[in-house]
Amino acid sequence: IRKFSAAYEHVDPSAVGNARDVLVSDQSGRSNLLLKAAELGIELDKDAPSTRVALEELKKLEHQGWSFEDADASLALLLRRHLGKASVVPFEVVKYHISVQGGLKDASCEATVRVRIDGKESLTVAEGEGPVHALDQALREALVKAFPKLKKVHLADYKVRVLAGQDGTSAQTRVVVRSSDGVRSWGTVGVSANLVEASLRAIVDGYARGTRFGIRAEPDGLLAAGVPGVQLTWMDAKVGDWVVTPRIGKPVEVQALWINALRIASGYDPAWGAVADRATSAFASRFWNA
Repeated sequence: IRKFSAAYEHVDPSAVGNARDVLVSDQSGRSNLLLKAAELGIELDKDAPSTRVALEELKKLEHQGWSFEDADASLALLLRRHLGKASVVPFEVVKYHISVQGGLKDASCEATVRVRIDGKESLTVAEGEGPVHALDQALREALVKAFPKLKKVHLADYKVRVLAGQDGTSAQTRVVVRSSDGVRSWGTVGVSANLVEASLRAIVDGYARGTRFGIRAEPDGLLAAGVPGVQLTWMDAKVGDWVVTPRIGKPVEVQALWINALRIASGYDPAWGAVADRATSAFASRFWNA
């Protein structure tokens, strides 16, 4: 695709307001990795030993169950580490502990996290609705003291997949976490036979790295997205470096499709019905001229 994109694309994505999204996997070669790195704003030398080693680690991790298709932030951290740009780790989780207490009517979770920042260790404790939520809260409390901007970051999505079901409860699990600061969102991944450890890996990556586009569902249910200079919908127009119709925010052209998707999803999970109702109400008040 790097040498002759027309062999893979029937039309230039930018001609219809889209952007090319390159995926990497255990089948990827150096050219594919170079394209993805450029997409992430990272410059790689095709012939450099660090590029070859990074590709080898990527394939090794993929064989172990990792997947970077929805975890660009974890991939960016991997590449930066091999380039020597992430040799100084901003923080390190030294130890963690989670306790769960349950009864007939309720359950409670408490997480303790020991974090090392600039050689100094601190211990924080937090409660949560579940073990992952408690862990996220404890880690956040430990980090915001040194990195105040993380106050805006929250866990937006959390997905778990069992990789080898025949192993039962001891199976390897893949956790993909989506984090957001209210403007941008980014995906990270962790793999472990310990579900909590896999979750911790993904959450840590989520706090350590951000990405682009800021596509997210707002509290009113509508979709919001956009960064300067990037076309995300088919109604965007750009001539050279001039964005004729900048559409950062909540573009009307995608909302009907989004609300329809929410209605369909509500057939499987009633919770989506409430989101669809909020989005419908917000659409009417925001876009409808009575």
